[in-house]
Amino acid sequence: IVGTGEIGQAVAHTLSGFGMDLTGVAKNPRSLVPFNRMGSLDDLGRLVETADDLINLLPAPPVTHDIYDRALFARLKPTALVINAGRGGAVVDADLVAALENNQLAGAVIDVCREEPLPANHLFWHTPRLLLTGHTAAPTLPGAMVELFRDNLARFWAGTAMRGEVDFARGY
Repeated sequence: IVGTGEIGQAVAHTLSGFGMDLTGVAKNPRSLVPFNRMGSLDDLGRLVETADDLINLLPAPPVTHDIYDRALFARLKPTALVINAGRGGAVVDADLVAALENNQLAGAVIDVCREEPLPANHLFWHTPRLLLTGHTAAPTLPGAMVELFRDNLARFWAGTAMRGEVDFARGY
């Protein structure tokens, strides 16, 4: 799981229930439950060599732009599945299509694209073993939105950090 913020941790907790061996990749790696190991973005090329699934949940600061490219896809096992539910700009579209067409990857699930809505003539529409979803990786439940608002309002009045707060210096 590349991107171990709140969403990455929630996905990891869900997947750990299936007994998956989880590796987390973060800008600043730290020990997190339920990850079995952690690495930095600099370690990504090495870490993907043993991955069965590569799940991108990164935000979109410049350092993450085009990190999933031909060279990275070549390091994955041919049985690997790539899932992008982070940001579309992290994936070089043509490189992903080439990896799938050349059977370098088992498949891909793309929830976010570099360009949305995806143009009718985009390569993804006709790529074998690529599943497109409608940028709906997780539905937002009204009750959860209200609870988040209430919690953040209380945090705001208390002068403490809010959940999901944007840090413009970090780019997300």
